[in-house]
Amino acid sequence: SHMLNNEEIADVMADAREYMEKKGWCRHSLVNAEGNVCTLGAVGMSQGWWNVEGESWKPETQDRLNAVVVFMTKVLHNEAGTETVITEWNDEEVRDQQEVLDLFAKAEKVARFGSDPDA
Repeated sequence: SHMLNNEEIADVMADAREYMEKKGWCRHSLVNAEGNVCTLGAVGMSQGWWNVEGESWKPETQDRLNAVVVFMTKVLHNEAGTETVITEWNDEEVRDQQEVLDLFAKAEKVARFGSDPDA
């Protein structure tokens, strides 16, 4: 499997955002019974990287997933100024779906343009 370049990461961010807008957001599970997704769930489901039956990541997607997580974490740290982990950030009581959608949008712009032109 190849490492994702920034253009590909940007596409993943756009897909994940669209997926979450359609399906809705949740805490504490990648995909819940209603089909809502957390931050990483939106990535996994939109890319076909998450094996729903086995409730596990498809092994061949691990490198790509890691690249996305590292990238999103960097954007989040620059944004929030905190060393938080994506899954913990997603599950915080103060979080809402719009903030997650905004993170996808911001990460997409940073991946495409090297920074957020609208910031």
